[in-house]
Amino acid sequence: MAVMTREEQVKAVGLKAGARVVGIASVEAFREKVPEGYRPEDILPGARSVVVAGGDGPTAGAWRSPDNRVMEITGYDLRENVAVHAMCDFIEGTLAHHAIQAPSLPVHGHEPPMSMMHAAELAGLGTRSLAAHIILNPEYGLLYY
Repeated sequence: MAVMTREEQVKAVGLKAGARVVGIASVEAFREKVPEGYRPEDILPGARSVVVAGGDGPTAGAWRSPDNRVMEITGYDLRENVAVHAMCDFIEGTLAHHAIQAPSLPVHGHEPPMSMMHAAELAGLGTRSLAAHIILNPEYGLLYY
């Protein structure tokens, strides 16, 4: 039986926890494309990699509901967030490195600290769509990050 690399182990933990896709980008990939203040090491000094999980998004039933509150409250597939927590636990507990879930949503009217869509693109999980502010995965189509 082949021994899995650390990267393969982290990805396996994320996929088992419910992510549809998992990718890893080096911190260096952000330096040339992301302004200072929004880079991984600005959120976690000493960061070396960014692990990104993508999920399916709202259920078919949530899209059909005439009550928009359903979509806002229960329609989102939060498995990628669960997967990120599982991977953080693995990275800290097994690999003995610091890990955090970088917030991807605006906080108190400010810009998010880091773009998960940009991170997903740099991690090789897809490309930006010209039609919307989304990432398209070559195998699964629209995924949420």
